[in-house]
Amino acid sequence: MQTFSALPAALFASIFVAACNVFPARVEVKEDFSFSKPVAGHSALTLTNVNGTVTVTGVDGLTSAEIKGVRIVGGSSHGDASSHLADLKVDVSESGETIVVKTEQPSVGFRNSYTVNYNIRVPKNWQVRTENVNGDVTIASITRDVNASVTNGDIMLNGVAGILKAESTNGSIAGDAAIPDNGSCVVETTNGSVTLRMMLGSGADTRMETTNGSIDLQVPKGTSASVKAEAGTGSIGVHDLGLASADRDEPGAGATLKGALGDAKGSLVLQTTNGSIDLKGY
Repeated sequence: MQTFSALPAALFASIFVAACNVFPARVEVKEDFSFSKPVAGHSALTLTNVNGTVTVTGVDGLTSAEIKGVRIVGGSSHGDASSHLADLKVDVSESGETIVVKTEQPSVGFRNSYTVNYNIRVPKNWQVRTENVNGDVTIASITRDVNASVTNGDIMLNGVAGILKAESTNGSIAGDAAIPDNGSCVVETTNGSVTLRMMLGSGADTRMETTNGSIDLQVPKGTSASVKAEAGTGSIGVHDLGLASADRDEPGAGATLKGALGDAKGSLVLQTTNGSIDLKGY
């Protein structure tokens, strides 16, 4: 039987040192930032970020929108990280009635990392649009239109009321929201679950879709909507709701369901490729 001798200590040490040089220890340098913009003359916020968390909260009685957070640069040493902190910028500008917040940073390479975590407060009745690449997004207490998108991260909705669009590629979408009469709601994720408690106004059109994940939706028992649900490989459950004219098909691994809630004003479409669907009344 062939045997292998242990590496000489000196050789092992040289390999270890080389590895440390290739993968240097990360040191982070942080710096807080704060901006304010008068509320007067503004009615919307748009934010674009690359790496970091984003939280936008609606607040009554604000005279100025508050844009706060922390910039974080990682490097091989404190000096290295500090020297690149100026390369990471937060730009706050105005475009008509919209306050525009944007992260500006170099292309992320092996040597340095760049992160901006935002904590923003705006009036509740503002429109909010956020785009994030890597990091969770939380939108809370906004009573107008919300459009939130993230590539790698979760979306949390707390007390959102208005036309809603929420999209994640790799992440879950959860929380509670209310869609106005004749409004619209689009919730989509590729790899993640959808877990929402929602009020759907009369005539509201709602669509929720995930490729790899389950959908768990709670709606009031008096909801009015035509219902169409499809689960490619999972089951479909309806609980504590009077679903009329139900047409259910379970052709093996998946299931489809059609029916009506109330007088079927508006629509509710639920679809998952790999996962189950639960529609519940409260």
